[in-house]
Amino acid sequence: MKFLIVGDVHGCFYTYQSFLEKYWDPETEILIQVGDVMNKGKYTYQSIAFSMELAQKYPDKFIQLKGNNEHISEQKWIKNPAISDSFKKVLKSYGFRPEDMIDWITNLPHFYETEHFLISHAGVDKKNKLPITADNLPILYTKEKLIYVGKIQVIGHTFVEYPTFDKSTQCWYLDTGAGSGKMLSGIKMRKSGRVTDIVSSIIKKKDIL
Repeated sequence: MKFLIVGDVHGCFYTYQSFLEKYWDPETEILIQVGDVMNKGKYTYQSIAFSMELAQKYPDKFIQLKGNNEHISEQKWIKNPAISDSFKKVLKSYGFRPEDMIDWITNLPHFYETEHFLISHAGVDKKNKLPITADNLPILYTKEKLIYVGKIQVIGHTFVEYPTFDKSTQCWYLDTGAGSGKMLSGIKMRKSGRVTDIVSSIIKKKDIL
């Protein structure tokens, strides 16, 4: 079994959809999106609904992690669950209700960890405490230098021009600026932590605000 780990999507729905059609094999690969599937690009509503659909269709093959943008929106919607009519319309077209979306986004995991790697949105820095707990917030937000945690880390959140591996911290950086109209990127990784492929797609013009 392989993993396809995808960086920040940031509302670039059409790019994300075609990226998965090109690179993801649900029969043999587990898809993990590192968070920030929403905001910046033109199609936040569609990106959220699409991710919810993937989770419903592939419960054992898709993991959506929470990013700082999901956490910020979650806190807003918990205080005031009112959402726009246009968002309701998109959710309805996928068979979801607003309350389904709020429940889904609230319960997204903050990280995914195995014996060989730790995947999160922003990573573990020196101020964080190991082991990481399920409600850990710095792992969604930090911009501090990351540390080596005894295994490979894979994150988004921090912009890089191309998927980049930092040997000193054993960390892969995958946020290649989808929200700025640059690229959506990912890596294919074996359960041992060995990366076999680096994949990227240029953001489609229709996804850019």
